[in-house]
Amino acid sequence: MTEDLSSRPCRCGETMVEIISVPEPTDHVPHPDPVRKGWFCFDCRRWEDAILRERIVDILRWVKR
Repeated sequence: MTEDLSSRPCRCGETMVEIISVPEPTDHVPHPDPVRKGWFCFDCRRWEDAILRERIVDILRWVKR
């Protein structure tokens, strides 16, 4: 997936930003990968869920922030 999903336009005209979650480590997965939960607009407070492949986060891009 090469599309940048870090932000997207909102219906209100502002920009929605991605919300990332990092699951708690477990005995079976000591370093879980971050997961994109969705996008949030701070202006109108709209939320959109990430679905299927949108949930995959480019770890290298995320770490460089």
